[in-house]
Amino acid sequence: MIHSEIRGIQESGQFIWTTTSKGLSKINWTNNQIQNFHENQGLLDVNFTPNTFYKASDSLLFSGTSSGIVSFNPNLVFRSNIDYTIYPVELRYFDKKKNRFFSVTSNFDNYQTIDLPNAYSSLFFSFAMNDLITPELNNIFYRISSLSPEWILLDSDFTVKLFGLQSGKYTLEIKGTSELGSPSQNMLTYAINVPYPFYFQWWFVFVVFFLIAIVLYLWFYFETTVLKINRDRQLQIANLELRAYQAQMNPHFIFNALNGLQSTMVLQGEKAFNNYMGAFSKLIRHTFEMSDTDQITLLKEIEYLKNYVALQSLRLDTEIDLKISVQKPIVSSFVYLPCMILQPIVENAILHGLMASKKDREITIHFFFEDGYLNCQIKDNGIGREAAQKRNQVYQSTHQSFATTILNQRIKLLNSKNKGNFFFHIEDLYDEQGQAAGTLVTVGIPIDYDPEN
Repeated sequence: MIHSEIRGIQESGQFIWTTTSKGLSKINWTNNQIQNFHENQGLLDVNFTPNTFYKASDSLLFSGTSSGIVSFNPNLVFRSNIDYTIYPVELRYFDKKKNRFFSVTSNFDNYQTIDLPNAYSSLFFSFAMNDLITPELNNIFYRISSLSPEWILLDSDFTVKLFGLQSGKYTLEIKGTSELGSPSQNMLTYAINVPYPFYFQWWFVFVVFFLIAIVLYLWFYFETTVLKINRDRQLQIANLELRAYQAQMNPHFIFNALNGLQSTMVLQGEKAFNNYMGAFSKLIRHTFEMSDTDQITLLKEIEYLKNYVALQSLRLDTEIDLKISVQKPIVSSFVYLPCMILQPIVENAILHGLMASKKDREITIHFFFEDGYLNCQIKDNGIGREAAQKRNQVYQSTHQSFATTILNQRIKLLNSKNKGNFFFHIEDLYDEQGQAAGTLVTVGIPIDYDPEN
């Protein structure tokens, strides 16, 4: 009620009317709603005198005041002919184009959508109602449904104050009520857009990913190019070193063959010398043919080893029984191996194993596939490494096997430039009595060996 001191009370239909020293109150006893009236609603005086409230009829009430007697019809609602509406008064926000805060006081229809810059996402929006008598007693509410469903009562300046809105789209709703609690006939709605920062825009994200893709591509391109250049350079170096070691094998072999040629001519006579020269010429031709290539077929390697062993048999004037077997499904003409990789092993078997042996001299060579390797086993029945070292102790103090040294170096280089690993293994053989029965040398060549890698 407008005041707690009741000076008069009357009943009229579903309403109870009371007079106070501050004005008149109407109470709806069915729903307990109260409306208050004072000078603004047309009363001559709001200071009603006690015990003067009189009901002449259901449509006429009288009461005394300090200024005289007032009368009214309780069935007529005060100011019922007024339609309350709410309207905008002033909009203030940061105008990005003008780079300053901008104030709008007219043509609000042009601002149904308000675009705020991301850096200055604040605005001030003032409103009013068409109640010029008691505007301060009106209530104006606002809400932004995407933030909260609750309506918020504005302060007495009726200004919506929004600060630091996050990027997104919002809907601002405005409604009002008069001092009598009558709702405004309209509700205002405004769209507010706060753009996302440029680094969240699709075009910026696309440009960033595009640039990253270009950088990664260029990095990968130059990285692979540099790696390829370095790899090719290292490969060229390795190939040159292999060629150098291979070139060293040729004169080494020729030197040994010429020594044999001299001894054959002196010790065995002209016929043996002529036979030796025939075998030597074939071997020399094959050796020169291999000087310009890195690999040969297994078929040519077998032919080369046969010629070499035949030449050594002539030089030593003794029969060397050479047995060569190739396990199926190996096709000798389609399997490749590095040039002169086996000749130094056969040479050592003859010079350091078979020459000092008094029994029949035998060399067995076996080729077979196993675990991704072409295995080459060279077996001799010579005196064995231990006996050979003792026998040549004085000579070994001033000489080291040149062929074995070069072979080890070639295998190291081949391993450095190929994915698979070449291996070279020597095993001493013994008979049932524990006596030396020769040596077994195994060379493993990867099946996917590629001399260009």
